Amino acid sequence: ITENAGNNMIRMLKYFYVSQKGYIKNSELYKSLKKYSDGNAEELLTEIEKFSIFYKVMNEAKEHYEIVNYLDDTYDVQQSHNEDRAYYIFKAIEGLRLFGITQVYPLIYSFLNSFFSNNLNNDEKHKKSITLFFETIEKYHFINNFICDRIGNEVEKLYATYSSNFSQSKTPEAFQRTLNELYKELGKRLANQSEFVERFKDLNYSRQTKDLMYIFDRFNNVDSKGAKLQTSTWLKIYDQSAKYSRSSKDIEHWYPQNSKETDPEEDSVIHNIGNLSVFASSTNGKLGNKTPKEKYNFLKENPELDKYPFNQKFLTDYGPFDSWGEAEINKRALDMAKFAYTVVWHFIPPIQPDK
Repeated sequence: ITENAGNNMIRMLKYFYVSQKGYIKNSELYKSLKKYSDGNAEELLTEIEKFSIFYKVMNEAKEHYEIVNYLDDTYDVQQSHNEDRAYYIFKAIEGLRLFGITQVYPLIYSFLNSFFSNNLNNDEKHKKSITLFFETIEKYHFINNFICDRIGNEVEKLYATYSSNFSQSKTPEAFQRTLNELYKELGKRLANQSEFVERFKDLNYSRQTKDLMYIFDRFNNVDSKGAKLQTSTWLKIYDQSAKYSRSSKDIEHWYPQNSKETDPEEDSVIHNIGNLSVFASSTNGKLGNKTPKEKYNFLKENPELDKYPFNQKFLTDYGPFDSWGEAEINKRALDMAKFAYTVVWHFIPPIQPDK
């Protein structure tokens, strides 16, 4: 248990308690744990150990197969997810880690326990429920916390309540009602499109490189309708363990930072997300300080140097770059913000009818 908790034993113990009993203050945790399981220490330790394994997976898993192994080993199921679904779960976990959202751990744990205890893994209508749950949570926190900077613990008590509710959902019907209610509550708290767009279009190069790589990772791995690429074709741009100081990928300024032009744009415009893309480092080096029009022509003549579909869409939508200045950069930032909210991170909870 200690090894699985890492350096966060108190947090892990609190999340364990919340996953079963609901919200609790730190000051009340020790006393409440002593009363847990009517003082049966062996039972308490067994349950904490199970949670600690989950906690470690959420914090440390580096590949999607670790998620599959956890689900199969914990719930005695085999191939509980196909490879694509497991990969999408892992990508959602990567996102939550990047956002720093750990308050959701008790909720996820209770959700999984209720899902499998109700034998829903054998229900055809629930074959995507786990994947969609993780993705819905990731989208919510991307919008509200990663972009709109709302306080992460704004949902702490909500998640605690629904953690307890899932733990008490002993039938498939109760599970579905709890899930539907949770999704509806999150929908009520979701930042609206105008708030999101205003924040997103001001993103710039001063943001951590990992943040930008995550955003471009998602932009490049969905089509215009939001359908995700399969695991075998996923373009891995974001890597949670990469330092990006010596990376095979770079953030490219389309209007160059060190321009040959005599009247370069203001830094605030040059560094805006509307002027940024991601390229292979080797391609970035070849683009250098070329003008936007020169870069466009160069990539059109050498299409093999650009493998990212979002870049190709950028060239098609905005080329041939006879003019590329503040107005065009701001327009692209606005277009990206709208596409992010309505397609890539579109928050549409998969609410199903409950009996």
